[in-house]
Amino acid sequence: TCAVDIGRVEEIDARFQRALNTASALAARTRELDGPTRIRAGKAAAIALGRLGREPEAVPLLAEARKLAQALDDREAEAEVLQLLATCKL
Repeated sequence: TCAVDIGRVEEIDARFQRALNTASALAARTRELDGPTRIRAGKAAAIALGRLGREPEAVPLLAEARKLAQALDDREAEAEVLQLLATCKL
């Protein structure tokens, strides 16, 4: 048998929901942010969505982050985004 601590699961879900809320609030201010910060905000929101089991919602955020990384010729950021995209599509 597998004992699951429901309280712990709810605590973890709440933590990722807070992370998603923070990243979403930051992403909502995109016009004020520089490119690298916008990429990080998109990745953070996507990771939180993935941890909450909402991977399909993360894909558009990551696609936008990838386009921005390409526009900035930031290959490291693009590689990180591609890794996250692959995780979401598995």
